[in-house]
Amino acid sequence: MRNAEFETEIKNGVINLLKEYLNAKKAKVIILDNDSKSDKDFIFRTVNNPVHLDSSTSFLSREEANER
Repeated sequence: MRNAEFETEIKNGVINLLKEYLNAKKAKVIILDNDSKSDKDFIFRTVNNPVHLDSSTSFLSREEANER
């Protein structure tokens, strides 16, 4: 199996393939839609809007985190 990656627009629900793939028998399609409701998803927001910590941020030590 040969893998290829390319970007294309979806027009009226139709994905246009490059000429070299027109005779392909199978395809795996992954839709990346920035306009979807997944914007509310925590992981999506975190990955696309990372928060950079400054030097005033402190973390618990291993002992503090495991205290009961």
